[in-house]
Amino acid sequence: MCSTPKVALFFLAFLPQFVHRENNVAAQIIFLGVLFNTSGTLVNIIVALVASYTRSQFKTHIRNSSVFRWLTGSIFIGAWCPSRAASMKIIENLF
Repeated sequence: MCSTPKVALFFLAFLPQFVHRENNVAAQIIFLGVLFNTSGTLVNIIVALVASYTRSQFKTHIRNSSVFRWLTGSIFIGAWCPSRAASMKIIENLF
């Protein structure tokens, strides 16, 4: 099930280029959807396991705790800066 209409539109626009019209189109679309969900789930599981392992390593070493807090804060600030700059550019273009 798609969470937003944008996801459904993406799949409707993206998947047909990988489907051969000579064969069963519905089965191919379903297979590609299942393949996408399976690979996405595996990637998310791997990311969760790596994050859990990393957190446990930092948690067992108290000295690294402040480094971990600084690192995560830097990541959030680093992710925020480009989005803030983009939103400011959009706002400037509106006025």
